[in-house]
Amino acid sequence: MSSDNPLLQRSGLPAFDRIQADHVAPAVKAILAESEQLLKQAESAPLGDWDALMNPLGQIDLTQGIHQRIPIAERGG
Repeated sequence: MSSDNPLLQRSGLPAFDRIQADHVAPAVKAILAESEQLLKQAESAPLGDWDALMNPLGQIDLTQGIHQRIPIAERGG
């Protein structure tokens, strides 16, 4: 998911100085659309194929990994 939208940035911290209010709705829609596609992949997994079920589910990240990029001290725990 690449874009000029800083909320869709996949590495490092988001460019907070570039975030505008009009970035929020498109970012949420893009993240939900990607998640929906991954859920469809999981739903179509053959019965008994654990990897085919779990791999798409493991890719769903509604926070876009932000929680992993913020040091624990800044998260308050």
